[in-house]
Amino acid sequence: MPHASSGESRLVSSNQTGLHKNLIDVVSKHASSSYRRPIADHTQIAFETMLKTLDPSWHSVIVDSGCGTGQSSLALARAHPNQLIIAVDKSEARLRKFEGPVPRNLRLVHAELIDIWQLLQSHKFPIIRHYLFYPNPWPKAKHLKKRWHGNPIFPTLLRLSPHLTLRTNWRIYAMEFVAAAMHLNELGVVNGTASWENIKIDEPISAFEKKYLASGHTLFEVTFVAQE
Repeated sequence: MPHASSGESRLVSSNQTGLHKNLIDVVSKHASSSYRRPIADHTQIAFETMLKTLDPSWHSVIVDSGCGTGQSSLALARAHPNQLIIAVDKSEARLRKFEGPVPRNLRLVHAELIDIWQLLQSHKFPIIRHYLFYPNPWPKAKHLKKRWHGNPIFPTLLRLSPHLTLRTNWRIYAMEFVAAAMHLNELGVVNGTASWENIKIDEPISAFEKKYLASGHTLFEVTFVAQE
């Protein structure tokens, strides 16, 4: 995956030219089984620590998964002062680079995403929106199962919030995510609609997005909206 460091960011390179030939088979297999990976100890501790800091007055939550240094999380906290923002990243080093004071409505959590999603779901957090900004695309065809839509956690990811937004700079990732979500909808595993589109950004929400824009990348946004 391109890095958000100095210099120009290269376009995603892949030996895939369209949807992965095994995408639907992989999604179907995961839909028919329960996800049972044990929660990592450090994620369990981080989650329980976060719970102790929460004011019961927070009635709605926004999750920023894979938040990196928290630039996107800070933007969300400022834009939604009446919602609690839970920002999660697996890298403690990146989280330590958060700049400035942490707003009252923001919690930075060092945790594995797969584990925190399971914990948030089991505790029935009132999550109204979930954001995934530029996850690792794992562009090699052999790495399909490392992409979120190819991972066994995918059904849990879609159920976590009634509104999921994902951004990527790889068109195939957006296409696959939507195809996988709609397949789960057809199977009755989830109930919702998914779509993707090219987007124009005026104010980049993260360092990655800023770099991709500066490098002339086309950006894509995926949405999954649950239906009653």
